[in-house]
Amino acid sequence: MCFPINNFWRINLAGILLVLLFTAQTNAGWMGFRNDTKDTLVVQEIFVVNGQQRPGKPQRLFAGEVVRDAHCNGGARTISICDPKNPNVVLWSGALGCPPANENVTYVIKIDARGGIVIETQKTAHSGPSSSPK
Repeated sequence: MCFPINNFWRINLAGILLVLLFTAQTNAGWMGFRNDTKDTLVVQEIFVVNGQQRPGKPQRLFAGEVVRDAHCNGGARTISICDPKNPNVVLWSGALGCPPANENVTYVIKIDARGGIVIETQKTAHSGPSSSPK
């Protein structure tokens, strides 16, 4: 044998824990964004670290494109939407709720009659890992 028997049990236990952790994440509800405007937008999450706001990684969202995030831990997320041609101007900013484990949420980004950004919420039931959109 290459390794002692007590390491065998530790390795198996670690593997089982990883499988359980992965299963719990894939069964959680997901949240996503769909760009129903004719323009490319930048969606960015804002984190609070030591009492100060820090921008997350910007996600470029082309017209008609859908992105989703399965790593939502409940609560709310602060999101800002900007124009990639002028990233210092925020077109929309606000808190969006994370879905519970039994539903999926798509936030649809649209333009209202005055030319401003509007967010519509579309909820669907979550039935497990296979319910993700194709």
